[in-house]
This record gives sequence, C-alpha cells and structure tokens, in this order.
Amino acid sequence: MKSNKHQISHNLFELTEKQVATLDLEATDGKGWECYCNSYISRPTVYKNKISGKFRNFTEDHLVEIKVDEKQITTFCSTCRRGEICIHSVALLYSWIYDSEAFINVADSIKELENKNKSELIEIIARMLINDFGNVELVHDDCDEEEDYDLDGLLN
Repeated sequence: MKSNKHQISHNLFELTEKQVATLDLEATDGKGWECYCNSYISRPTVYKNKISGKFRNFTEDHLVEIKVDEKQITTFCSTCRRGEICIHSVALLYSWIYDSEAFINVADSIKELENKNKSELIEIIARMLINDFGNVELVHDDCDEEEDYDLDGLLN
C-alpha cells in the first residue's frame, strides 16, 4: 500500500490468508476464492477498518463493504442476504490480502481535499452530485459527526 498505512486499522493488516481461506470454506464452500479469481473489482477503497469495492459483471454491480474489528468481521453486499457472508465479501477479503496496494486510501483523498480551493471543491462536489444523484441528500442533511474534520477550514 503506497499510502498512509498508519491510518489503516492494524486489524486489516493482521488479517491472514489462512483466516480468509477458513472463512471462505465455512461461509461459501470455497466459492469466494473462485469469485476472486474470476472477478474484476473496481474502485477498491480502504478507510481505517473498512474496505469496499464494486464487483462488475454483465448484468449487475455488487457493492461490497467489510469492517474488520479485533474479533469480528461485518459484511454488506448490495445483492446478497443481510448478515450472511457471501462470495463477494470473501473475494474482497482475498483482494485485500493479495492486492492491498490497489486499494485507494480514503484518508489520502481527504488530505488532497484539504489542499484544494473552494472552486475546486465545488467542481468535485458537482461531479459527485451529477454522477450519483443519491449524494444530493448529503448537501441538504446534516452530516454524521463521526469524524472531526474542520470543514470550515477547508472552505476558507
């Protein structure tokens, strides 16, 4: 990984191939490995203890998010049943194990935003709104206060 490793959770770095393979066998009968080998994952990202990516195929996209904590892995897949670890989740974990350098560190992107001026930020936000109309609600609703960013400082 070419970015700030210190901002990525140690739980992700401590995840081993053996642990993922065991999870694969238990949850998907080994089909997660096959999915990893035969899939293209676009836009893999990492932020603290969360990795995400989009699996593309001919009929639909599968958005997958995984949080890795000390004793728990929580997964979400846009096309699979809730609470179930699916082949897409396991494939994304394999991707982290073997291809972590391909993951974009969201913390690095935030740092880049801090160096942009107001007009550049507005251009970026406009593209985000145009490309995904679901983001419009972020403009009108209060943002989660999970992170303590000085957004006023970014815009001044």
